[in-house]
Amino acid sequence: MGSAIVLAAGASKRMGGKDKLSLPYGKSTILKSTIQHILESQFKEVLVVASSATYDFCNTIIKDLGSSKVKIVVNLESQKGMTSSIQLGVKLLNKESKFAFVCLGDMPSISASTYNLLIDELITSDKSILQPYWKRKPGNPVGFKAIHYTDILKVQNPNGCADVLINNTDKIITIDCDDESIVLDVDDTLSYEHIITRLSNSLTDK
Repeated sequence: MGSAIVLAAGASKRMGGKDKLSLPYGKSTILKSTIQHILESQFKEVLVVASSATYDFCNTIIKDLGSSKVKIVVNLESQKGMTSSIQLGVKLLNKESKFAFVCLGDMPSISASTYNLLIDELITSDKSILQPYWKRKPGNPVGFKAIHYTDILKVQNPNGCADVLINNTDKIITIDCDDESIVLDVDDTLSYEHIITRLSNSLTDK
């Protein structure tokens, strides 16, 4: 079983108080598009980690999508940083989970085919961590086989699991993607405008 941990507990501090996950993306929203693409891929389990502030919005989306693969959990300690959400997600993964990708809730342009490419590369590799790149820039999601779940739970850095990669450089497979979307998250107004322009251009080209 392959799992996706979707991080949706951020405070959107750089968006001027706006909840970036609820911003429009085409006919949908940032978070709903992100989850929908994940559901269209090979993942068998999708665990959305929300905060108290984002729970209602996340729960509405999950109900709208109507998939039994999706579960939602509230991180009551989301103020401690991203790592607390990742660790909560890992703790609640199905016991049959063989690998998990840490997916950012604000990356709506990653397609199901890109997720599937990353999944296939990880499960067929003798390595146990996958780090995707676009033009030498590290992107997301990063995938971990189950052997690293304990390592993730030991991380002290509040800002993510980079320490797991640093301590396991010999176990990392790197993938060069031709899909810019793996480096396009919504950090601020400019990055949001960029993904909206990119989406508009892609629709025009069809």
